Amino acid sequence: MCLKTVAPPENTVLPWELAHNGSTVFSGGADQTRSVSVRPQCGEQSSPHMRETDRERGNMSIIIIAGMLPAFILLYFIYKQDKIEKEPMGLIIKLFILGGLMTIPAGIAESFFIPIAMNLLAGGSGLLFLLVENFLIVGLAEEGFKRLVMRGLTWNHPAFNYRFDGVVYGVAVSLGFAAFENVMYVMGYGLGIAPIRAVTAIPLHCIVGVFMGHYYGMSRFYAVRGKEIQSRRNQKLSLWVPVLIHGLYDFAAVAGSPAMEAGFLAFIVILDIIAISAVRRFARNDQPA
Repeated sequence: MCLKTVAPPENTVLPWELAHNGSTVFSGGADQTRSVSVRPQCGEQSSPHMRETDRERGNMSIIIIAGMLPAFILLYFIYKQDKIEKEPMGLIIKLFILGGLMTIPAGIAESFFIPIAMNLLAGGSGLLFLLVENFLIVGLAEEGFKRLVMRGLTWNHPAFNYRFDGVVYGVAVSLGFAAFENVMYVMGYGLGIAPIRAVTAIPLHCIVGVFMGHYYGMSRFYAVRGKEIQSRRNQKLSLWVPVLIHGLYDFAAVAGSPAMEAGFLAFIVILDIIAISAVRRFARNDQPA
């Protein structure tokens, strides 16, 4: 059967653009066009436009793979550390996808509160603004929404029966966020940025997921034993420790001085070493929750 379809208007735009140092701002203003394939009528030859569309489709596949592959690799590594009882794959997939979708409310919150902070704090040029922006807006929004998804999906789930399960959940939701965000960065800035983010931003989200999940698992451990004070303390730590790590990362990345650039690189290396050691220790000392 031969079908004829009509292409959309030429200036149809993607619904988001990337802005800010580490956030994803959804604004509908990207200077990018989106095309769809048009099947020729019977007897027609493929047009240059159709061949271009095929190339764009191939490029999009490369962008998605480049954006998501580092997150998949890190998630597989953490999943393999769960030696006692593997978590249900369906639950991990839900956490990953919903974590990715949290880029939307996080981006909206950041795009709303950052201009307010700029107006209130010296036009966005001072140290206080950088602290508020990176810790209380970007860090709190992104880690808060990730933690919200994790707790909503897993706190009463029957599979949540070991402390290390929390680490797996925290990493799954964090890397889902990182993967979706990374795809949008690569779309906005090109494939050249993918290797840089593969060794900086993606591991950062994994690391905060490790610590978020550790304290979350400890909270569950104390809750089932009736120790509410310790449980609530660890619930708070499961949010504020990731916010602190995330804020330090973003602050070091945007501070702009040579000393801070060197400190940023050192921070990444030290954080990676601490996180790998912590994951192995958490897995080795795992107990029923």
